Amino acid sequence: MKKYTWKEAIYKVMAENGGEMTANEISDAILLAKLKKPTPTPAATVGANIYVSIKKLGNKSPFKQVSKAKFRLISENIPQNKKNDRDLTSSEVVESVNQESIIKAFGMFWDRNGVNWDSLQIKLLGEPSSFSGKHDNSNLAKVNFADESGIYILYDHRTIVYVGRAIEGTLGRRLKEHTRDRLNTRWNRFSWFGTIAIKEDGKLAKESLSDTFSMDKIISTLEAILIESLEPLQNRRRGDEFDNEFTQVIDDSKKREAINTLLGR
Repeated sequence: MKKYTWKEAIYKVMAENGGEMTANEISDAILLAKLKKPTPTPAATVGANIYVSIKKLGNKSPFKQVSKAKFRLISENIPQNKKNDRDLTSSEVVESVNQESIIKAFGMFWDRNGVNWDSLQIKLLGEPSSFSGKHDNSNLAKVNFADESGIYILYDHRTIVYVGRAIEGTLGRRLKEHTRDRLNTRWNRFSWFGTIAIKEDGKLAKESLSDTFSMDKIISTLEAILIESLEPLQNRRRGDEFDNEFTQVIDDSKKREAINTLLGR
């Protein structure tokens, strides 16, 4: 079976699916076709390879951005010399993500009871939401977002009760504090929006934000956060900036605790 590079896989699935797709749609098609093995950041890897190609090659790139999130394949521009068409390295992907996105990953309505807050090493485990029920990711390393930075929201079921910020990689610590302070009995779910990129091995990269984000990028990111967190009835689509949602993975100790409760132990 042929071993595909990311770019070869991108060309293949875009050509087979009509030529216009989002990074999420492309990465999902690649994994479904088993052209690449699952990683914690398939959409980011796809998006970075496309963005960098457009930046470097301009009109000669095999990709054209047709909307904020969708790209078109220009087949006649696909390089014939594979040596000049290499995949980006993991560090290059992270660098591109830092330049293109303010919010690198997010999780919505995670269950407070799915986290072991008594542990000395808090784990906020997640996996790409696009994987749910589609791919065999049992051997894929889960991402621990405890050291993320960004914004978080606490809910009493679906009602927002608190909005906070986590600076310099303190998301897990800040949430743990709220299990012991005046908010302890006020929340049972939380959402978060992280600003630290994820490497292909599932670990968080060093915190780094571009200092050249346009006002349009900032405003569209704020809009996307509000749409995702508030879910306004008249907004028919999710925030444009977000295709990197992570689904919560319940801590093993909490799974055992639930089983013991069911068995009456």
